[in-house]
Amino acid sequence: MASEPGSPTEASASAGAGPPVFTPVRVHMMIHELQQLHGLRPDNDYGAYRAYVARRLRRVRKGCGFKFGKGRGFIPRELTAEDVRATKGGGKSGPALMSLPLLEAERCWAHAMEIKQEMERAKQGHGRLASHMLARLRKAAAHAAAFKALCASASPESKASDERTLLEAHAYADWLGAQLHLEQETWQPALDLLGSAGEVYARLGEVGSLEERDLFTARAEQVAQTVRYCKYNLGQQAGDDQSGGTSHGGLMEAGLSAKLEAVVRRAKATSKGGGGDGGESGAVVTWLGKVVPVRGAELVAALYKARALDAELDALLLAQTSADSAGSAAGGGEEGAGAAASAFTQSPGWAGAGCSRGENAFFRSIGAYEDALGCAGRRVATLDALMTTGGQLVDQERADLESL
Repeated sequence: MASEPGSPTEASASAGAGPPVFTPVRVHMMIHELQQLHGLRPDNDYGAYRAYVARRLRRVRKGCGFKFGKGRGFIPRELTAEDVRATKGGGKSGPALMSLPLLEAERCWAHAMEIKQEMERAKQGHGRLASHMLARLRKAAAHAAAFKALCASASPESKASDERTLLEAHAYADWLGAQLHLEQETWQPALDLLGSAGEVYARLGEVGSLEERDLFTARAEQVAQTVRYCKYNLGQQAGDDQSGGTSHGGLMEAGLSAKLEAVVRRAKATSKGGGGDGGESGAVVTWLGKVVPVRGAELVAALYKARALDAELDALLLAQTSADSAGSAAGGGEEGAGAAASAFTQSPGWAGAGCSRGENAFFRSIGAYEDALGCAGRRVATLDALMTTGGQLVDQERADLESL
């Protein structure tokens, strides 16, 4: 389940020397988990999701002491970078406050989608509903832009993880802005914003855990489909020569291309050096003529251990065969061959049990393969829990593991 922003697991500041450390926010993973757990799976109940986000907003404001007051005591407060860096007692810190504009954007977007569903069900009278939906989308885009500006002002430039938070904030704001332009049928601004968001999604889909890669790859594919729709409409209106647009103009103007490449490069280096579930680490298994890629640090380690023990068993069998041949030639018959083989295969540690070195290696190899199968089963169970959006990466890895 998604953790509450500002919970002790996310609190980065501690009482003591120096200013509190900025804690990165995994923007898309957080909203993905919220959407899947609170209304959008499997029924696309935007009303239930909007109600949940509204309740969560009240909890976060109350927990952080960032309230506006009621009635005549209402005083609007603008969230600033100083508020994000500040720390309140009881384990509450910057990430909780930083999530406020993000949750506001989600609440307004869910309301707009709820109105859009109502428009699709209604047979007539769309004018008032359409105006209301556009108003909520404008509000959502404004909150997303505020969240992006807050990340830019509160994120130290020296932190790669903070740069990723800023990149995700830019992509989220561009995507929401594009949704507004799509509803208004202003195709060129929508195309520019979608190109910027799509580039971030495509690059972030190359690194991270399987769930992160699957999420960003799916979003990149959705953006690519919408880009094609925008280009089609531009071609219908202005001719094919003007249908291309500037697909990545927003990202280039924001000067984030270098940061994006740096974040991806560091994430890939970390994945290669530390193993884990990154897209670059893994192994392959050949079974019945089929090459199956395998990922996951635990499963890869178990497979490498089984392969090493299997190779050791093969070496022992080859050496025993050579010893039998040499003993037969030297001893002149079966007695010499048996003595040579016994002298080679008997293990001092297993002499009391009457177990040879070859038998010992065989049993250890079988046990290692059983451990690998157990790891594969646990990995399949983990992938089953992730199959909430039907992502292609999750489906493919699950099919590969089941083929083992």
